[in-house]
Amino acid sequence: MWVCFGVFLLWMNSGGYTLDQIEYTPAEFYKTLHLGKMMFVYFEQNVSPTISLFLVELEKSAEALRDYGFLVGKVSCEKELVQEYCTEERYQHTAFLFRGGKEFLSFDLDTVFDVNSIVSEVLFAILREEVKYVHTDADLLSMERAARGKRDIVLGYVRSLGTREHRSLMETAYVYGSK
Repeated sequence: MWVCFGVFLLWMNSGGYTLDQIEYTPAEFYKTLHLGKMMFVYFEQNVSPTISLFLVELEKSAEALRDYGFLVGKVSCEKELVQEYCTEERYQHTAFLFRGGKEFLSFDLDTVFDVNSIVSEVLFAILREEVKYVHTDADLLSMERAARGKRDIVLGYVRSLGTREHRSLMETAYVYGSK
């Protein structure tokens, strides 16, 4: 009994996901896509060392994004082609966000390079109408005038996009916005 419990704890500690568990066949991808769920998907063509690192981070992000109702996965183009996404070389370094059964946004792998950047960028994509970036004092004043007496403004400072801080801010905005 203790051995089973120990194995269970090790499985839980590993995050519970493996690349096999986030891998979709093209049929599973289309079936899930037509259900209208939000999906973050990478269509794997050739595995380089850089892509291998990304796949590890993609696996880690599956559990984090599941908490927000997103499915995360990869489709192996070497096993079976998904015509729209497996035939063009430019998609080798691109991951896609699907919403409502349609492609919503694409991300260059340079912007979604680890679990923090994946989670923050995916959540920001969904929240782009609610979360605005302010770059100048004039932008801030304009935003304050437009919101005065109508809605709340929460300000946060993020040194760089795709960081742990950016992820925390996006997670907070997502939870706050759902209330």
